[in-house]
Amino acid sequence: MVLKVLSLLATFLIALTITLEVLSAPPPDVGLVLAKSCVGEAGFQSVETGECAAIMHIYRKRAVTGSMESLYRTARKYSAAVKHRDDHPNRWVLGLNRALKKPRGWSGKLSWERHRPFWERALNHADAFLAGKVEDPAPTALHYGGRMDRYRLSPRVWRRMKDLDFLNIFYEPASK
Repeated sequence: MVLKVLSLLATFLIALTITLEVLSAPPPDVGLVLAKSCVGEAGFQSVETGECAAIMHIYRKRAVTGSMESLYRTARKYSAAVKHRDDHPNRWVLGLNRALKKPRGWSGKLSWERHRPFWERALNHADAFLAGKVEDPAPTALHYGGRMDRYRLSPRVWRRMKDLDFLNIFYEPASK
């Protein structure tokens, strides 16, 4: 009987410790993840072209709830550019940071000094988006992807938006 009580008490203490750790963990940096996604998915010029805004708005439209946690999870799930994986083509994207320091794995062929201002603009743009200060350049878009993705999309469900001059292909519902 004493062993059962001690076992239950130990289980309770472990669960309490884990709960307290989760509650005290810093919130995810949603702006950082959004900026990384924009640069990784559409390049350093994506703020200037408007593609970054379109991508972030798609994440917001697809988020399950209006919470920052949901937006963070949606961006992490949706964007291949911010997923940690062994075959990541541009691992340096994962190392982009708020300190504006050259990310680990940065290509020696590219000048960080030249690209750093674009990265800073992407961060500022993501923060402005989170503050509700970035307009949606593609209000009917609910999906985007590269050329490799277009064959997986049913034309009965998705219609390509041809009026957008972006690196990615943007789609709206076909029934619109």
